[in-house]
Amino acid sequence: MSAFCLCCAIFLCLLCSTLAGKGNNGLLVRKQKGDTMTIHCSTTLQDQNNLSVFMRLTKNILVFYYYQETGKITIHERFQLRLTTNGGLNKMDITITNLTIEDSGAYWCLYGVSKKPKTEGEGAVLLVVNDDQNGASSGLGIPRYLVLVSAVTAGSVLLLSLVILFIWVIPRLKAWRSTMRPTQVRTSDVYEDMRTTIRRAHHP
Repeated sequence: MSAFCLCCAIFLCLLCSTLAGKGNNGLLVRKQKGDTMTIHCSTTLQDQNNLSVFMRLTKNILVFYYYQETGKITIHERFQLRLTTNGGLNKMDITITNLTIEDSGAYWCLYGVSKKPKTEGEGAVLLVVNDDQNGASSGLGIPRYLVLVSAVTAGSVLLLSLVILFIWVIPRLKAWRSTMRPTQVRTSDVYEDMRTTIRRAHHP
């Protein structure tokens, strides 16, 4: 049970840190349903030959891929009729039109060279798409998406604290208590020996 709780806590922490990290490195963009959003991907590395744009909310989605040598472009089916590009590989604008609530999430650009690790380029965006009927924020003035992320973060911290309590603190407390018991037993034995000696001394 403790191992299961630990795995859940680690998963939640990784999810929240990923979303927060992408948002901190880039730009928080708030849009209404049906609006347009542009991702400005760029890199200073001159030897790159491909560009990937990923999106993440609950899992990674490859939104866009461009291979410079052949000019091949691959677009995820969710964005095929809504995505356009402008510019070259090292400085490319990717525009997504007719945004939906499901488009909310972290977007980032990865540049690469064949058979080498990819490097993150500039242009990361944390997109929040709001429904027109519900307005741009919740009753407290905080976007619903950020409320969800905050709630998940708080829950994961609480769960992780409980796991640490049960796995680390309680066993140490039990071990400390077990080390105290032999001392109490030995003390009781000494008093019992003294009583026996006194009774024998006064025995007629």
